[in-house]
Amino acid sequence: MQERLTTKEVCKILDISETTAYTYIKKRKLVPTNEKDWHIDQCYYFDPVQVEKLKEEISKPPGLTTGDVAKKLHIAPSTVSTYIKNGLLPAEQHLYKGRLHYFVKEEDLLAFDAPSTKQKREFYNKELGIGLFMKFMHPGSSKIARVMDIAGDEIVLVDHNGEKIKYQEAIALGFNPAYSVSDKKLIRKKGYLEFNIPMVNNVLSSSYSIFDLLYEYWGPANLRIHTGDEYISVEVKPSFIEIEDKETLNSETYLNAVNAMKEYAIEGKVKARTNGILLDTSYKKLYINLPEELKRKIKKAAEEKQVTMEELIVQTLEDRF
Repeated sequence: MQERLTTKEVCKILDISETTAYTYIKKRKLVPTNEKDWHIDQCYYFDPVQVEKLKEEISKPPGLTTGDVAKKLHIAPSTVSTYIKNGLLPAEQHLYKGRLHYFVKEEDLLAFDAPSTKQKREFYNKELGIGLFMKFMHPGSSKIARVMDIAGDEIVLVDHNGEKIKYQEAIALGFNPAYSVSDKKLIRKKGYLEFNIPMVNNVLSSSYSIFDLLYEYWGPANLRIHTGDEYISVEVKPSFIEIEDKETLNSETYLNAVNAMKEYAIEGKVKARTNGILLDTSYKKLYINLPEELKRKIKKAAEEKQVTMEELIVQTLEDRF
């Protein structure tokens, strides 16, 4: 065995880039033997024994990656990240292959049952133009109610006092939708922004104002809404929405909605503009040419995992980088 190794030799042994090697040095996972006088040698030198020990350490991940968890639960890696971010799924950060990653212990995953509480609910009645969490107002007063349940024609609102009111009864009492729902067609841009909104009993909460903005300007065709015990998961197609009415742009309701969007966004970016609002995903196009045999293998692997080829490639790259 050599007495000392250069940075390039270490990179070759560990199969990492020089950038990653310097990250390990910064994190003290790699300590140069000439750390204090490296400038004399004009390079770093490393103990081969230390390098071999690090190789063993980084060859095995210290737990399940978000990609591993996603495969086991049959969900997107971004959803796993949401569970971790909200403290629903215990995870620890470790430096692995030069980057900080979250890792989940097998026993913690076995004890995890949050996905079973998530429900795909009917969220829009097309005939009536009524959506889940949609705002209703009583003209001539400050009374507010929101749609808190939709099951076919059975629509239930909850008013500002927490009282449940059936839709027909609410209309008879004088409540009306606060706005018209947009009939905007499906936006063809790639991906969705994701929001994780707390489920609260107070219909006056500013977090619900997000739905007012989405129904009025994006429309139900560009939304996906799932509800859980504690959170509402909302997926929205990316788009720039121009709002010409200056009064709307400066209104407290609009500003509250934009701020709530920024706070609860877990995937994508919310950008307020002087003439509207931009919802932008983190997806960027990457065009590559693949050998036919490799493409065939990817397609076969995707079919076995019951995911798209794109989802498989993204998961694989997320695990690697």
